[in-house]
Amino acid sequence: MATATATTTTDHTHEGTPGPLRPGVFSCVGDTIEHPLTGERLTFLETAATTGGASLKADIAMAPGGTLPRPHTHPRGEERFEVARGRVQIEMAGRRRIAEAGETVIVPRGVGHVRGNPFDERTAVVVTLSPAFDIMTFFEPWFGLARDVKVSPRTQMPNSLQLVSIAHAYRDGIGTPGVSGLALRGLAAVLSPLAHARGTCRAIRPTA
Repeated sequence: MATATATTTTDHTHEGTPGPLRPGVFSCVGDTIEHPLTGERLTFLETAATTGGASLKADIAMAPGGTLPRPHTHPRGEERFEVARGRVQIEMAGRRRIAEAGETVIVPRGVGHVRGNPFDERTAVVVTLSPAFDIMTFFEPWFGLARDVKVSPRTQMPNSLQLVSIAHAYRDGIGTPGVSGLALRGLAAVLSPLAHARGTCRAIRPTA
């Protein structure tokens, strides 16, 4: 997976070897990726490979003012936020709360949520997704599109065909809550083949 800042490459022969993430290489422990619009810097601590698929863990630093574009769900998994530094604003099932350093927030399976850092200091959160599903490989196209300036600066979202292609590929691991989520899943199932045929989306899955 490409990063916004990495200019060198590292041979990830063994899982757990730290280093910058190369284009086309799906994340290993120690890899760091950055999203230029959300202000996120994500470092992988555990992967599906190191946990046997049980979980994915990452340290996420967010710049002041950083936020995700809209609520999302994990249809078949739980997400845990452990605030290591600063404060994090978390909206879950339409209710907003502020979690401070030392606090843990657990988002149950299928519950819509979004996090952000509307404060004036950087924050660090350890995020664990259980089970891991295929969320690991989600980050390459999502962060890569932002890095390549292929998302809207206002909405932080890619174009419609890119969005439905990603939504269909990762429908078990991540989704959109409510009626709009159901509509997107249906639309993605229909349009995803067209998106791939037109080559409108980055490669989103490893071939082996």
